[in-house]
Amino acid sequence: MTRIKTIAAALVLALGTVAAAEAAPVRTDINHWISGSTSRTYDINGDGIDDVRFDKSYGYSSYYSRWSDLHVTGLNGAQIATGGPLSAGDAIDAALGFTSTRHLADYNYSYSPGGCSGSWFRRSCWPSRTYISYNGEWNAGTAIADGFLGIMLATATDTLFGWFDLRMDAQGNALVRAMGYDDAGGTSYAGEETLVVSESRESEPLTQAQPGTQVPAPAPLTLLALGLAALGLSRRRTA
Repeated sequence: MTRIKTIAAALVLALGTVAAAEAAPVRTDINHWISGSTSRTYDINGDGIDDVRFDKSYGYSSYYSRWSDLHVTGLNGAQIATGGPLSAGDAIDAALGFTSTRHLADYNYSYSPGGCSGSWFRRSCWPSRTYISYNGEWNAGTAIADGFLGIMLATATDTLFGWFDLRMDAQGNALVRAMGYDDAGGTSYAGEETLVVSESRESEPLTQAQPGTQVPAPAPLTLLALGLAALGLSRRRTA
């Protein structure tokens, strides 16, 4: 009887371990810039469906006047958290406000040589940027905006919450450092991680990061079968 109780306890512990492994915060490291005029899409939870698109636009209104914008849009039912940058550890759940698209940054500025030095054949000049206006919903004026952008995903079976770790400069260019979500549903916390599913892509700054493949944990039914087999073997030995 003692042996049977020991096997049963071990089986319960194994099933609990599997449940914990299947429900955990997941982080994907990216580390590349969204700059110039470009669009990039991201599949946060690795289900093959794009969740978020960043749109960066840049251009000239005259020879010296330039503009730069950054928008983010939820795709396939995903929503973007309202408000400014979140800090590491901030809760991301239904208590936050969410919207389908956000205008993160809008910069208008003049751009011209600020000064020059050297002789005519070895002359070097450095630029001068004068801001005409800057606004948007997620910037810090001419300073760097640094923090987390909350995301809400709508899957076929659940509502998941996640985040992007962003660093945005004073021209609306964004460094997407990482993205993550909690696959258990419920509250996610900005920047939290238990399992990193891909390595840094710093050496490939303009390549779309693909989520890695998680190593599957043993299926609960498999562990149950092993436990029952061990229980039968124990009964034969005691008979």
